[in-house]
Amino acid sequence: GGWEAELARLGGMAPHEWEEEAWRDELASTLWAVRSTCLEMRRIIRSISSSSGVAIEPPAQTLLLDATMAQRGVLMAVVPGAGGADALIALILPSAARGLADTRQRVGAVWRGWASDTRPPVCELPVRESKAQAARHNGLQLEGPQAEAMLRRGGPPPPPPRH
Repeated sequence: GGWEAELARLGGMAPHEWEEEAWRDELASTLWAVRSTCLEMRRIIRSISSSSGVAIEPPAQTLLLDATMAQRGVLMAVVPGAGGADALIALILPSAARGLADTRQRVGAVWRGWASDTRPPVCELPVRESKAQAARHNGLQLEGPQAEAMLRRGGPPPPPPRH
């Protein structure tokens, strides 16, 4: 097995199952603690939002974050920064069958089906840790040349290079 196999095993479980595993599995215990801390942090942010009148995690985003966190393999989902209802971050774990692809597919299905008359569409911008120098990639690397080109240039990617 090893650590990565154990992470993938847990990533294929429903999040509430991590709590059930926590008493006999150190990694499950750690994942459950991180997830519980995230949920408590979100609760505090909503309380601050309510008290201040500033919607850091607006109700519409709460629904989307909760739907995202209900998926197998999602460790946590939060609103980054000071709100604005325009972004969220989901930290996902690999699943045993196909690694991150399975978890991304589940989360992507929720996000693609989110748009309605009252809810804006949600699009994914996948990133992963960069193995290159942090100064060059700011610690993250976008997955795929098209996503990177669009973000860097603010528009469609350039045509592929000729060989």
